Amino acid sequence: MYLYEYEALELLRKYNIPVEKSCLARNLKELKECSRIIPPPNVLKAQVLTGMRGKAGGIIFTETLEDFEKSGKALFQKRINNSKVNAILVSERVDIRREMYIALTYDRTLRKFTLISSPLGGMDIEEIAIKNPKYILKVSLEPLIETPDFVIRAVAKHLDIPFQEMKKLVEAMYNLFIENKCELVEINPLVLTSSGEILAIDRKIVLDDVYVRINPSLRNLLEKRLREMGESERIAFEYGFSYVRLEGNIAVIGNGAGLTMASMDLVHLYGGKPGIFLDLGGGASSQRVEKALSLVLQDPQIDRVFINILGGITRCDEVATGIANVLKNASNKKKLFVRLLGNNEELGRKILSEVGIPVFTDLKEAVKKAVKGG
Repeated sequence: MYLYEYEALELLRKYNIPVEKSCLARNLKELKECSRIIPPPNVLKAQVLTGMRGKAGGIIFTETLEDFEKSGKALFQKRINNSKVNAILVSERVDIRREMYIALTYDRTLRKFTLISSPLGGMDIEEIAIKNPKYILKVSLEPLIETPDFVIRAVAKHLDIPFQEMKKLVEAMYNLFIENKCELVEINPLVLTSSGEILAIDRKIVLDDVYVRINPSLRNLLEKRLREMGESERIAFEYGFSYVRLEGNIAVIGNGAGLTMASMDLVHLYGGKPGIFLDLGGGASSQRVEKALSLVLQDPQIDRVFINILGGITRCDEVATGIANVLKNASNKKKLFVRLLGNNEELGRKILSEVGIPVFTDLKEAVKKAVKGG
């Protein structure tokens, strides 16, 4: 689960990671109060769960109170990458000498935590990797062993930060990561101010979805996020699949985000317009498939559905059973195009043939049929 920046800021404060002074406003009245707590010049930061908000106009530097009030009102009325702005974080303007990048994540291949750092901050790490890969330092941290000083010294040297400052920061990030079952703790930028302070002035934290569901201390975050969701998103969260509404008429369902994205790209390549991205996830049960497909078929803008399954952990017969249950129990006038390959695909084909759904093996053929509508 992605945290809003202000939620991430509070977590960083809890672990004594230095951040700038800030004030959260959820409406114009609170925004006015924030202007007294942190007067201009300051920074207005739209609180949205989307990336690239700066380029989308979601971060505004204000110089005067008039500028502050005008910009704040406009920001509340703005949509950032199609996300409504329900809160604004007002932050003090920091006199920055240098910007850096540091993040802690988990490498599933190595089964270790990975600390990533760069003396170049304020930009996407992917952009740094492409343009200046020599500036990225990655070091592995053992999950059950205290981080050795020589590792911290290497990072401190890379960022040109005193060892003791870096040691405190890395240990705090590590504790935050472990104790809250994070998937990512990212500070970008981590800045050195003109007065010599090290501050985390922008941050991103992603929590493990499963842990959020079972941890009472994080229950309030989950309940708040559920209230913000639409009905379709709430159903998707409850049943464990990913659902994103798009602008087209073809729903694309797959098992795995990469496979589903690739399927959408092919639909677009052959002239179709994806209308729903739906990732069933790994090991999808027939019940999950049934709920996901039922949700898609209720959408009036969708007139056909392309389902692309590569069976491994996800069994083709389970997927087929879920599809068949929907078709048996609902009147469906929308065309389904199904590709099944892998675990129990023959049984899956048999199940679908009984409800009149042909199954493709060739991906391009299936996509072309879905785009043409038959």
